[in-house]
Amino acid sequence: MKHPHTICLIVLILITNIFAIEKLYISGIKFTGNSFIQDYELQSIIKLQPPKLFFRSEFSLKKLNRDKISLESYYKSNGFLNIEITEKYESISNNYIDVHFYINEGIQFKLKEISFFGNKLFTNDDLIDILNLSPNENFNPSKIRKQLKVLKRKYLIKGKIDVSLMDEIKINKNNAIARINIFEGTSYFINNMGYSYIIISIYTFVTTGLLFSFCLVTFAPIN
Repeated sequence: MKHPHTICLIVLILITNIFAIEKLYISGIKFTGNSFIQDYELQSIIKLQPPKLFFRSEFSLKKLNRDKISLESYYKSNGFLNIEITEKYESISNNYIDVHFYINEGIQFKLKEISFFGNKLFTNDDLIDILNLSPNENFNPSKIRKQLKVLKRKYLIKGKIDVSLMDEIKINKNNAIARINIFEGTSYFINNMGYSYIIISIYTFVTTGLLFSFCLVTFAPIN
């Protein structure tokens, strides 16, 4: 009869073998079809990396899918709105994987023109500076949406609490024409003791599981 300690050791080895997951590592990464953006630039965007001295990048399908999404987002931020990327991988040995990204870049779109409608508080030049946009730059819809949030905060600071912003985009061949429609609304003031209290904005944030809101107010003498 085997010793109890021997039996425990055998059981432990069996359990370890059953649940052990063999790690896979990247052997190489290749890009095909990219002409506007070079390999080294694309490589800097993704998390999976080819082996280097004292470094091996662990492979997983989750990481591969995340890298594909990162590449697509990067292309779209550079004006390639119709980007198509197919990812493939193959095992070249027991522990190493080759990854291949097949890229169809499509047309690169440029922001040909940007116009504003309904703005009174800010001039067109002011809005161009706030939005950080300029004609003939690579068309990036995400950037426009992000900068519109910045613009809305500027309006809130001026007391325009019910301001509404909407962008209209028209595509003509490889050119994008943007029009920003602005409904500024009313400026809100609370008059008291010879001062106008301008409501700036209401900020909401979450910390330690609790929700907090606070309002910033500035003071200006009543004319």
